[in-house]
Amino acid sequence: MKKILFLGSKNKSDLVMYIALILRRIGYKTVIADATQKKTYLRSYTRYSDQDTLYNFFDVEIAPVNSLQNLKTLMKSSGDDLNNYDYMLVDIDHVHDKYDWEEFDASYYVADYEKVTLLDDMKLMETILANNSKEMMFNQVVYEVLSSIDNEYLDYLFNHKVNWSSIYKLPFDEMDVANKVDMQYNMKPTFKRLSKEFRNTLSSIITVLTGHHEKDTKLAMKQIEKGDI
Repeated sequence: MKKILFLGSKNKSDLVMYIALILRRIGYKTVIADATQKKTYLRSYTRYSDQDTLYNFFDVEIAPVNSLQNLKTLMKSSGDDLNNYDYMLVDIDHVHDKYDWEEFDASYYVADYEKVTLLDDMKLMETILANNSKEMMFNQVVYEVLSSIDNEYLDYLFNHKVNWSSIYKLPFDEMDVANKVDMQYNMKPTFKRLSKEFRNTLSSIITVLTGHHEKDTKLAMKQIEKGDI
């Protein structure tokens, strides 16, 4: 099973859910570990009932957990086994009291340039790096707007302790926001209103994670749009 970290205080549930849906459509059994402070995935994509159980959104499992042990216990109580999954996507947006996540196969730092986001992420990144004995390499996904803030500022903010791999820029597009809202309220996967830049970013990330050609990702998105899930 591949373990993928999505780190950052920014709400990135749309990005992670799109990735999970594509992985599932390609054929990979996928679970999202919703370790967000507000249980963002449960409240956005399920009929959340505040129960410690697995939730499902079009064959993507969502687990409300704060630790790996918590996830394993939840799986067991739900009659499932974490070893049955191909991908585990972990969204962490705040510092937990107990950190027991094992080494990740890939890590993504997702942010925008808002000051509060970056200030919160300073402590978050520091905690994650301190709890991992091996050097971590992060991919960067930034929801970008024209401003004086750039990658050099991020390096300064994190005291040059973060090693970056790939960097993805997502220019602000109101259609991306509209697609996110539509999926939350309609409770149905859709990629129809996503910008070309967002689609290309998804294709690139899936290709890196799976080794599949970008054509497979684009085909999966078209099939999901048609309701072939």
